[in-house]
Amino acid sequence: MTPKQTAMLVYALLFLLILLAFFMVRFAIIWYRRKVSELMQNVRNDIAASGEALLCGPEAAYYEGSTKGVFKATGNAIAALSSKRLVYQMLFGKLSEIKLSDVKSVSENIWFQGKMRNFRKHLILEMKDGVKVAFFFKNHLGWMNSLNNELAKARSQSP
Repeated sequence: MTPKQTAMLVYALLFLLILLAFFMVRFAIIWYRRKVSELMQNVRNDIAASGEALLCGPEAAYYEGSTKGVFKATGNAIAALSSKRLVYQMLFGKLSEIKLSDVKSVSENIWFQGKMRNFRKHLILEMKDGVKVAFFFKNHLGWMNSLNNELAKARSQSP
């Protein structure tokens, strides 16, 4: 095989690898979009089945983890806020919830458990047992206001 033929073969193989990588990335994007749509529908159905009012979401979120007890893994999730609970489902995981009756306060901070992500503020739920759970939302202020409003309503209704 001449050097010219070898070069042509290398270019052809390189082209095929690039083409394969393109299709793999395209497939991953399509899969991700379908998975997010499926999870959003799961969260919507769960809240609809409970008869609770939907206040925020469902929308894409990032679960940053907790200080202890709750699911510690971090990652992409779908979250929704109802009148009684925050429901979220990780991309690879089961549907989870945080009852608003268990939440002591809501705060925000750039840092959570020694981590900072692009100077974005974590929305941190502090539970009555001292555990803290953090999320990122695109509509950070909307979620914070909705959570604080629901907590204020619950406090005013409790004896």
